[in-house]
Amino acid sequence: MAKSTVNNEMRRSRRQQLRKSACHVRPAPTCADLVGIVEEFLGMDYMLWPDGGYHSGSADTPVRGVLITWMANVAALTEAVRQSCNIVVCHEAPLFAEKREMPPYRWLTPNVGPLEPSRHPNSRRRRLIEKHGLTVFVCHYGLDRFGHEKAFADAVGLTRKYCDHGWESVYELARPTTVAALADDIKRRLRIEGTIRVAGDLKKRVRRVGNFWGGLGLLSNVYWLRESILHGAEVGICGETDELMMHYAIDAGVPLIETSHQLSEEIGMRYYAGQVKHRFPDLRVVTFLQGRPYRTL
Repeated sequence: MAKSTVNNEMRRSRRQQLRKSACHVRPAPTCADLVGIVEEFLGMDYMLWPDGGYHSGSADTPVRGVLITWMANVAALTEAVRQSCNIVVCHEAPLFAEKREMPPYRWLTPNVGPLEPSRHPNSRRRRLIEKHGLTVFVCHYGLDRFGHEKAFADAVGLTRKYCDHGWESVYELARPTTVAALADDIKRRLRIEGTIRVAGDLKKRVRRVGNFWGGLGLLSNVYWLRESILHGAEVGICGETDELMMHYAIDAGVPLIETSHQLSEEIGMRYYAGQVKHRFPDLRVVTFLQGRPYRTL
């Protein structure tokens, strides 16, 4: 056989091999595919959610790597760049909003000049996002419903429902215990170092528990505590609470145990990251968790 014929046969064989291998190469998932996991669970397109969406980038961005984090702060965005992730899925909005107040409320410092100087967190985060072309998707409502409620309940030992009311369910402990003992048990389960805040009677014996993960223990979300009390809650386990809500709870006779807004929801972020990895096993998935953003002494 002539040498040119052999070469032609070799090239033809190589092209056939390449075509066959190409049939088995899956296209890279897009950011829409990552969001689609939550959309499928809720049966609702993200554009119908009450909040969240694309802060930067677009749905059709191919994913080289995804960093999943509670908030796209400077540390998280820096880590995304370091880990070669072009997609960031976060729970909380990456930028802060400041209300413009008029005198006399701001009578000492009239509201003049830029609200975001170069050292402002918004400025620093924007620079990182724009410089590295990051696509940032804020999945707030979606992840609260996708896994945060159940993941936090499981983590603090709430597995049996006294009143099954969806995301507003009240749970029942295996046996009555004091608020102090319950707080100690939660610290152990969540591996919290330092102190935690408890509002109300530490000696009160309780069994029925309201689940106020994330920021549901804040006065702005008082609906959740009010509803839980109606459904029989005797104590609440919070992510974050404030002193106004503490007074509400104390006068209602329902103690509150605070863990951390961020810590309580990072449990659900870890669950979501696991689901992404399960759906796309070849994808680089980085889970960036930071725990409580403060220390207690």
